[in-house]
Amino acid sequence: EQNFPFACVSVNYTKAVMDAFRMGQLSKQCNAAGSVVETLNSLYMACMFDFYDRWRKGKRTIMKFDQTLKEVSADLLKRPAALVKRFKDGVKEVEMRNDPNRLEFSDMANLGMATAAGQAVPKKAQVRLGAYAVAGGED
Repeated sequence: EQNFPFACVSVNYTKAVMDAFRMGQLSKQCNAAGSVVETLNSLYMACMFDFYDRWRKGKRTIMKFDQTLKEVSADLLKRPAALVKRFKDGVKEVEMRNDPNRLEFSDMANLGMATAAGQAVPKKAQVRLGAYAVAGGED
């Protein structure tokens, strides 16, 4: 099973981001963004996302919990900009995957006329699908 202790991860990355900030490791990012709070929040979200991404894609279990925490924490200290970039790319990927404009809808008015390839739909399927069209229009 791939469950992990979310609250524990959250507390660990809150501490890791604050420790990195106190050590001066994030000054470059804070100055570039012009906001300490925005930068620290972005890095926290990036850590959480990266942990989750590694956990799911790597099919990790609780036995790999500490290793995963340390891998993401190391990236926070060594490559914070890359960590944030992976987070932003991941968000874009999810948004694209969930974009309703990608969906294709059937033309219910022409139900039973032909398939997308232009082939005639069998009579049995026309009757079955026609029942759905009638049932849906009675509201």
